[in-house]
Amino acid sequence: SLGGTMARRVVCAVPVVAFLALLTPAFSQDPAPPPAAPASPKLKQNQAEYDKMKGYLLKNLGGASFMEKIAIGILLMADGGHPQELQTCLQEAKRTKGMVGSSNWANWFIGFGGIFLAQHYVRFPDDDVKTALEELMERAAPEQEPTGGWFSKTGAAKKANYPATDHGQLTMMVYATMLIMKQHKMKIPAGMFEKTEQYATTQCGGGGITYGTGVILVIIVSKI
Repeated sequence: SLGGTMARRVVCAVPVVAFLALLTPAFSQDPAPPPAAPASPKLKQNQAEYDKMKGYLLKNLGGASFMEKIAIGILLMADGGHPQELQTCLQEAKRTKGMVGSSNWANWFIGFGGIFLAQHYVRFPDDDVKTALEELMERAAPEQEPTGGWFSKTGAAKKANYPATDHGQLTMMVYATMLIMKQHKMKIPAGMFEKTEQYATTQCGGGGITYGTGVILVIIVSKI
């Protein structure tokens, strides 16, 4: 594991990069860059901090955990540089299917590994990545809850000792992965996409995805 404050800051921020990438055409189409503008002091400071954090992650890539390598891979794909290190992360991501169920929270691997593999395929179509994605969705299918979503722990959502039966963020990551797969005519287990799409419809509520099915939000209003 990388450890350290700097590594946690970058790795924790990577989901944001991933979802912004999904919503940004530039991530998959590589359009011409906009005209260069003079860099402000704040921009220079941000760039320096980013370069410092990225350098730390690259230096310690060999000791990174499975999930850390997935997160770093997503970051490097958005960065556009360091192809050798990106390939290291990609080889790790191809193992995602075998990692599902390997720890208490291993269903998150479906979401993070799927996002990385799918976005990599968009940029660099590859039969091995396609196979890895299709096999990952086959492994994910038995973990799909009756709600259409996914919980972080394998099978744990069917127990009564937790207020949610699925996780909204995790489910949307799997959904985003399947959207890309459908666009590229990849195989998805029968009914899996449709159940997830229905989940998204029922959980959005007009203001963003909920934490998960079964969560009760208690709002306390104090009168002064």
